[in-house]
Amino acid sequence: MQQMDNPGGENQYGDHETQEALTFDRVQGMPYLQMVVKEGLRMHPATGLPMWRDVPEGSTLGLNAWIAHRNTSIFGQDAARFQPERWDPEVTPKSELARMEGYYIPFGAGTRTCIGKNISIMEICKLIPMLVQRYDFEIVPSPPSKPGKGGSQLVTNNLWFVKPMNVSVRVRRARKTFGDAKPS
Repeated sequence: MQQMDNPGGENQYGDHETQEALTFDRVQGMPYLQMVVKEGLRMHPATGLPMWRDVPEGSTLGLNAWIAHRNTSIFGQDAARFQPERWDPEVTPKSELARMEGYYIPFGAGTRTCIGKNISIMEICKLIPMLVQRYDFEIVPSPPSKPGKGGSQLVTNNLWFVKPMNVSVRVRRARKTFGDAKPS
C-alpha cells in the first residue's frame, strides 16, 4: 500500500494530514483499495430491493443484488465470504473476472443504473482512505439480538436502502500514520 502520511507535522487538530490530496486519480492507483471497495459493494450493495421491469406476456421481473452477488457458480464457493483478492487480475483469470463483472450490480444495470453511481464511487474511494488514515476504528460487540444468541449476526433494515441496525463502532483519532504502521 502506498504511504499516505505527512511526516512534516500535525495540523491544528493534532492529527497528520496527507501531504498530497487524495485525488480520485491517486486512489485509482491503489489496486488493493479498489478490490476492497468492489468486494464491499458486492457483499453489501446499498439497495436491497430489485428494480422491477415489465416484460412481455404481462410478467414483472427483478433481480436482487444481495442474492445475485452470493451466487456460488459465479463468485465461487466462498461467495458469502469477504475476499477482495477475488478481484485481483494477477490471481483470477480474465474469463472469471469478466463473468463476475457481468453479475456485479451494486448500482443496478442498463437503463436502470443509479445516476449517482460515479459520484458514489468517487466519494467511497476518497473518504475511506482518509478516515482510515486519520482514525482508529474498533467494533464494539453488540448485545444479543435474541436471548441466548450472540450479537455477531448482522441485523439490517431494508426499506430500499439496506441499513445495518446493530453495528457499534468506537472511533478515536489515530495516534500513528500509515508510515508508522508495521505490517502484521
